[in-house]
Amino acid sequence: MEANNAVNNKRIAKNTLILYLRMFLTVGVSLYTSRVVLANLGISDYGLYNVIGGFVSMFYMVTASLTQAISRFITFELGKNDMKKLEDTFSTSVFILFILSLVVVLLAETIGLWFVNCELNIDADRMIAANWVYQFTVLTFVLEMLSIPYSALIVSHEKMGTFAFVTIMKVILMLGVALLLSVSPLDTLIFYGILTFAVSLGVQGMYYVYCRRNFRESSVHIHFDKDLFNEMFGFAGWNFLSTVASMLSSQGVNMMLNIFFGTPVNAARGIAGQINGTAGAFSKNFTMALSPQITKSYASGDKLYSKALVCQGAKYSFLLLLMVALPVMLETDY
Repeated sequence: MEANNAVNNKRIAKNTLILYLRMFLTVGVSLYTSRVVLANLGISDYGLYNVIGGFVSMFYMVTASLTQAISRFITFELGKNDMKKLEDTFSTSVFILFILSLVVVLLAETIGLWFVNCELNIDADRMIAANWVYQFTVLTFVLEMLSIPYSALIVSHEKMGTFAFVTIMKVILMLGVALLLSVSPLDTLIFYGILTFAVSLGVQGMYYVYCRRNFRESSVHIHFDKDLFNEMFGFAGWNFLSTVASMLSSQGVNMMLNIFFGTPVNAARGIAGQINGTAGAFSKNFTMALSPQITKSYASGDKLYSKALVCQGAKYSFLLLLMVALPVMLETDY
């Protein structure tokens, strides 16, 4: 058991290193991409894209809790080494997210459209572009939601090299999108929405192809397990309140800033949000590498090792976050 735990610890260290290399590459490219996008779109359109994207991401609170539940259940069945239950769990998760995607589209095309056209502070001459961007953003969101079981499968199998490769490819493609904006054949904001959707389509396609080639359980079959369905929803319910609070505190504030101050303030907050996300990524990458082992060791009955990982993870993730956040809080110009 101890020898096996030592191997697991080495795997955690290796995966953490891979995720940190991924983070440094993606952060560097993303920050430069933001500058290029801001320069090509202009302050007003950049703020407009942020506020629309932020509004669509509020639908995320419908699915965020289930995302965690799906990842947890897939990892748990891997730890138990029950292939039949794993296949059923994967198919059930795809079914759940398909139903939720229909709900999201229904809400987005009714309440969402009304809010964008009637409540948001958008210049009249940019309303057509805003609606085009809104539609492409909804499509991108639904596409990414349907791919959640596939990306969760890669993380649960601890294939962090593949996960890192795909995310690095995404930021490189987004840099290409930013550079192409300078030669846009149509409205720059609409062109940006189209290309962003195309990048998302390619990235989710990579996840799908990799899983189908490497994981037998990724084959979706018609299956509905009522008990499993209720269990996954029950697990997700405990996370729902915190997810709602998080979305309201971030995107709700974004909506209020837009209504009272306009899109330039949204642009400023979008940049601040990127810095905040970058600081938080230092601890999140570590916990991403750690979480599958915590769940697998618990599922296999090794609760002492699972508890030790939880305690060590809490300590080190806090220190990693503090290492980056403290200088930012103390030295950033007010």
